Amino acid sequence: MTDLFMYADETGNPDYQDQPGSSTYFGVGTALFIGDHGTALGLYKQNAYLSVRRQGQVWLYKAAWYLHFKVISEQVTRPGDRLFVIVATLGTNKRRSLLEQALHDVCVIQGPVARRVVLCHWDSATSWGLQVADYGLWAVQRLLERGVSPFYSSIAPTLRSTFTPWGRPKGQ
Repeated sequence: MTDLFMYADETGNPDYQDQPGSSTYFGVGTALFIGDHGTALGLYKQNAYLSVRRQGQVWLYKAAWYLHFKVISEQVTRPGDRLFVIVATLGTNKRRSLLEQALHDVCVIQGPVARRVVLCHWDSATSWGLQVADYGLWAVQRLLERGVSPFYSSIAPTLRSTFTPWGRPKGQ
């Protein structure tokens, strides 16, 4: 049995606004550490189906998590492993409750078979693993939205995939 620690963060805003200053993509990403490491995503929103948009922001958050987690968790774990999914503490109490339920549903209820998943909510200011996930997502978001990311080369050697299930804008 192996303990794996998946630090997760999101990038962009889970709204569908198409105006200056709005993010083009919403996504989730993770930084994975195996065993003791104490010393050591995106979804193109404008291509979302109308039925998806009608479900609202929490549904987009849950969909992004589902698409990411179902693939990554199966790739990095084996039956019997214990996967700690660490996410930052989220927003207001009402929003936090809705997002925590969405994460619980994706990670625990719909999670990988024969794996033990432990969902943790930590303060991002005190967890360097969450900061690593945030930095990586920031670099990928800039590359997807602007075509250039000055810090992308710093994360590229450890980046395993970038998945855009709803495509990208024409010309990219």
